[in-house]
Amino acid sequence: MAHRSKQNQTVQRQVNDYEKIRLLRIEENQKKLRDLGVKSIANYLTSLVESQKIKKKIVKPSNADKTDADYISDLSVDDVEGVDMEIDTLNDDGNERDKSQDDVDQDDEYEDMDDMTFVDNENEIQMDNRDDDLGNEDNVIIQQQLQGISQSKKRGPTMLHVVHTRKVDDREVIICNEFGQPVGPVTNEKDVVERFSRFLGTIARNHSYAPLIHSSWHKVPHKDKIWDYVLEKYDVPDAARKWVLMTIGHSYKVHKCRFNKQHFYQFKDDKTRWKNRPKSIPEGDFAQLLRLWNNTNVKKRFLRAKEIRMSQKNMHTAGPKSFARIRDEMKNDDPNKDFPTLTKMFEQTRKRTEGRVYVDTYDDTKRKIEQMKTYKASENESASMDLFRIVMNKENGGYCRLYGRGQKHELLEMRKELDEEHERKKT
Repeated sequence: MAHRSKQNQTVQRQVNDYEKIRLLRIEENQKKLRDLGVKSIANYLTSLVESQKIKKKIVKPSNADKTDADYISDLSVDDVEGVDMEIDTLNDDGNERDKSQDDVDQDDEYEDMDDMTFVDNENEIQMDNRDDDLGNEDNVIIQQQLQGISQSKKRGPTMLHVVHTRKVDDREVIICNEFGQPVGPVTNEKDVVERFSRFLGTIARNHSYAPLIHSSWHKVPHKDKIWDYVLEKYDVPDAARKWVLMTIGHSYKVHKCRFNKQHFYQFKDDKTRWKNRPKSIPEGDFAQLLRLWNNTNVKKRFLRAKEIRMSQKNMHTAGPKSFARIRDEMKNDDPNKDFPTLTKMFEQTRKRTEGRVYVDTYDDTKRKIEQMKTYKASENESASMDLFRIVMNKENGGYCRLYGRGQKHELLEMRKELDEEHERKKT
């Protein structure tokens, strides 16, 4: 009997030692789980699943003037469903759906969330301090998601896949004026020349045809290749080659400026810029772009160009429509089919829409238009001299203003002499 009692004490001591070791191991494992944050993550996911299992009841909103933003600001950590409901109000293209039915459903769902707040708060009380830290992070994430959703989705760049996949036999013909500038065809149903201009812009944004690694459009190689590709998609006269390449060069300049703003000046260092590198640019080219934009001389040139741009006055408000098309339309509207004077062109391309905000003021432009209308030429001035050149009092040495892209004074003088000689021969 005594031997059996002693034996039981030995077994009890051995069991106690094993239990002690097991408890120590459990404590170590729990400490590791706490350090890794596994417990807090598990509690968060469990509360999220439980909140999703609760069925939403549809009731009429008690306050119709209450906006969704007011409800969103009061969301708790576990009310992640608010993000999903906000996403559901958007179509696949990012546009907002019809509000007639969705507004009522959203307000009802947010009221249902208020009913679930008490359940969520009980789950939060049971979490430890690590759970509170995780909740703060979740609040930040939810707010970021809601801010991204609240911003309207902007349309992307024009792609014109219909034109790029066009076969040679399906090309559309482009009509040019006497200066080799596209002016048609244009009908009420279809504006071919407007689409042609946008097509040239897509080429300027194509990295394979116009890489951004060059400091200017003049240094972009293989312009003959670009011209050949344009001829594959449109039937363009050879006289328009200069205008086409100049238009692509202008779009290339605008695209490069916007790209610089979005991927260089938006971030504070090259590490962040590289992290947000666009996938359309190869890594080697983007690295070369960063070296180019970090160059001191290039930065000075950017600032100088910006100052020149901001100092410009009497900017036109014609939009993307070319001056060549405006001149052609004004000629067709004229009873005698005469081309408009530079004064009329200046007034037509500086019209402003009431209620719209513009970069510069209209006072100086309005004053100059009045001067052109009321100006009286002196005896020494030629009667054929256009009042626009007299009032503006200067002209650039290169291209002529108000004639459209690619026109120089020398070409206009030669054209004028040929027309005068033609008229003499007719008489």
